[in-house]
Amino acid sequence: MKNTIKTNQKQGFTLIETMLVLGITGLILIGALAGTYQSIARQRYNDSVRSYAEFLRRIYSEVAAPESLGSSGTTAGVGQSNTAVYGKAVIFGAGSGDNANLIYTATLVGSATPPTSTAGFVSELASVNLQFVCGQTSLGAVTQASSVESYRPLWDAAVDPIRYDGRSYIKGTLIIARAPTSGII
Repeated sequence: MKNTIKTNQKQGFTLIETMLVLGITGLILIGALAGTYQSIARQRYNDSVRSYAEFLRRIYSEVAAPESLGSSGTTAGVGQSNTAVYGKAVIFGAGSGDNANLIYTATLVGSATPPTSTAGFVSELASVNLQFVCGQTSLGAVTQASSVESYRPLWDAAVDPIRYDGRSYIKGTLIIARAPTSGII
C-alpha cells in the first residue's frame, strides 16, 4: 500500500492579492462617484437654464398681453386713459452680496398718446416718455405702485460679472417692449 502524505495547506489570500482587489475596487468607486457628481452638476445647470428660459417666456407673455401686468388700473398704468404699458425691463447683475445673482424686472409705462412719426423703435419709446415703474411713481394724476419683481435662479446660478478697474458693473439689461405705433414686440 501506498502512503499518501497530505500536506497541510492554508486556504486564503495573500496580502498583495487583497491590496490589489481593494485598490481596483476603490478606483471603480471613485470613477462612479465622479461620474455621478458630473451628472448632478449637468442636471443642475440644465434646470437653471430651463427655469430662466421659462422666466423670460413669462415676461414675454406679460408684454404680449399687457392686461396681465396690473389689476383694475392700480398697477403699472393698466386701464388708465393717460398711460399705457409698453413692456418690461429685465436687469441682471445689479445686486450685491447675497442678492448678487437676483434678476429684477420692472414694468415700462408711458403716455397712451401714440407718437406721430415712426422714426424707429427707440425714438418711439422716447416720444411716449417711457419710464420704469420702480417704487412710488407719479404718472399723470395717479400714483403707481412699484412693479419691481425679483427672480432668483435655481442652484445659485449667476452670470459672471464684467470687471473693469477692480469694480463690477451691471451685467445686463434686457428690454422686452411693444412699439407704440405698430404694437410689434
